[in-house]
Amino acid sequence: MGSCAAPSAKGDDKFITTDYLQQCRLIDLVTIVQKLNKKGVSVHIVKNNLNFTPNSDDKFDKFQLHVLGAVAELERGIISENQAEGIKLAKKKKGKYKGRSPAITEEKLKELIHTLKNKDDSYPFTQIAKDYGVSYMTLIRYRKKYAKQINAQSD
Repeated sequence: MGSCAAPSAKGDDKFITTDYLQQCRLIDLVTIVQKLNKKGVSVHIVKNNLNFTPNSDDKFDKFQLHVLGAVAELERGIISENQAEGIKLAKKKKGKYKGRSPAITEEKLKELIHTLKNKDDSYPFTQIAKDYGVSYMTLIRYRKKYAKQINAQSD
């Protein structure tokens, strides 16, 4: 309800046309509706045909808001549990859940460090990035990460 929390004047109507009930915690949802109603702002949740006006005390609409909010919170909880379970299983299976693989292999990284260590002005960083098959920004990140090795004196 990001835009619903925006400043409103008495007599304004806020129409919620998105699935905001799915994204918001129940307590936040109820609090926002109550605050807007206290300011004299009407809140209309179009998808569920719920209307909350400052002077109205429709118990059914309030009940429905609580039920829909609670169900949405339950769904998010179940999704989080399933995600955590999936990550746990993936970690057990050959350490699969590690995120994205590195842009450069260990062998190529050693070559890259050597190249950066011996780089002269005629070999631009953009060309080095192309030669190693990485983006310019990835090359910059590697330069920062391995700066000590790159700047170390050869023995």
